[in-house]
Amino acid sequence: MSKTSRTKPLRLVDSRLAHNGAEYCLPEWLAPGQSFFLPTLKGEYLAEKVKARYAQRGMRMTHEERIEADLLGIRVWRVL
Repeated sequence: MSKTSRTKPLRLVDSRLAHNGAEYCLPEWLAPGQSFFLPTLKGEYLAEKVKARYAQRGMRMTHEERIEADLLGIRVWRVL
């Protein structure tokens, strides 16, 4: 059974995250309280993958789904 684009896992390459044909460039480092926004229609799914990526570096993250500049997405913050 072949995987469709909906079931393929996210691929992490350095600070880049490829997901459903979109490529995100993630910050290598964030100080506690700093944040960034990622436009997406699958906020919860993308947030879990982003959090897992930063957890590998010992950073705890939180997120919130929101609309910014007329784009649906997630804002991700580093927390203590």
